[in-house]
Amino acid sequence: MRFFARNKDGSLQLSVNAIVVLVLGITMLGLGLAFTKGMFGKLQGKLEVEPPNIPATADEPVVVYSDTIKCSQNKDCVIPVNIYNDATSNQTMTPQIVCATGGVVTATPASPITGIAQTVPAEAFRSFKVVVEAADMTGSGSSVCTIGAGGGLTKQIVVQVS
Repeated sequence: MRFFARNKDGSLQLSVNAIVVLVLGITMLGLGLAFTKGMFGKLQGKLEVEPPNIPATADEPVVVYSDTIKCSQNKDCVIPVNIYNDATSNQTMTPQIVCATGGVVTATPASPITGIAQTVPAEAFRSFKVVVEAADMTGSGSSVCTIGAGGGLTKQIVVQVS
C-alpha cells in the first residue's frame, strides 16, 4: 500500500516555483515599462510635428490649425493662418491679431500684431504666418484673440502662454 501514498513535498515545491516565476515576471514587466517610459520621455522633447495645413474655403475664409494656440513664455510663437479671398479680383491682405485687454498677449486694436501682406488671387487662399513675439506676452495665462485680414474675415482663437 505504500505505492499509493502521496508525496506532499512535490506540491509544496510546485507552489514555491510558481511564486518565484510570478515575482520574476512582475519585476521584468516593471523594468520594461520603466525603460519604455524613459525612452519616450526623451523623444517627446525632441519630436516636433508641423501643424496641419487646412485649406481656407468660401465657407470658412479664415482657418487656423487649432482654436487654442499654445505658446512658451520666453519664446516667439508662430501662428500659421490660411485666408481665403472670396472677391472676384486679386486683393492684398495682411493678417492681424487683436486680443482682449487684460490678457497675456498685448495686441490691442490700437497696436495689433500683423503679418506680412500678400496678394491673394480671386477665389483662392494663401498661407500666412503671424509671429507673436516674446515681448508681446506679459506672463502665463490665456488671451481671447481675433485673427483675420479685415473685411469681416475673422476667427476667434485662444492663445495660451505657459
